[in-house]
Amino acid sequence: LCRSEIGKLQGADGGAEFHKLVKATKNSVPHQSYSRLGFVVKDELECVELLQIAVQTLQSNQKAWNHPKGIHFRPNGIDTTSEELVALFAGQGSQYVGMGKELANAFPEVADAFQRTDSLFAKNGEDTLSKTIFPIPVFSDEERKEQQLALTRTRAAQPAIGAFSMGQYKILHKSGFQPHFTAGHSFGELTALWAAGVYDDDTFLALAKTRGAVMSTENPDADRGTTMAVEASLDQVQAAIANL
Repeated sequence: LCRSEIGKLQGADGGAEFHKLVKATKNSVPHQSYSRLGFVVKDELECVELLQIAVQTLQSNQKAWNHPKGIHFRPNGIDTTSEELVALFAGQGSQYVGMGKELANAFPEVADAFQRTDSLFAKNGEDTLSKTIFPIPVFSDEERKEQQLALTRTRAAQPAIGAFSMGQYKILHKSGFQPHFTAGHSFGELTALWAAGVYDDDTFLALAKTRGAVMSTENPDADRGTTMAVEASLDQVQAAIANL
């Protein structure tokens, strides 16, 4: 199949064949037992290049593999009837300047999450968060460090990670990904609760912003709250906090 597609893409109507292939793959849902090959390209020339690499690799390796060029192969799909899937969400420290810019340009889910978070900041008379995530480009190491430091501050980092994680998860969920469990590292626990349906979008984004603000070292007098680890069942916990 790879060789067949290469032949079509190298033909006189390569551009049209590329668009046909893109359309076909968008609407294709392979059976769990079928092999699958995945990559992202911008045109038919790059598509031919990656397909040629895939052919060469498949000739020597029919097991699951990932190529440095961004090509991914599995001889079959994940059997979700015997293997359970988890969505694991990132915690504070995973932020970086410009994160998600490609996804925000390509997927409304990501852009919407950033815009909704911006509105929370603007409502309080603060600079929008997207100015910190996507600042005006600079050309010195010192200025780049300053921009990264601004995003690293807890006040910005937590809502930024929350908004980006929300957008990413919505893309995956829309594509058919449905985990059996959700979990998160540190701040990511908040995202995991949202993904599990504990609260809605607006509540999650507001909680992410509030958590970042109260934990920020910029305000030493603020109530930063506390964390409690409880070894008890859900019924016991609900009974304990019922009258709070």
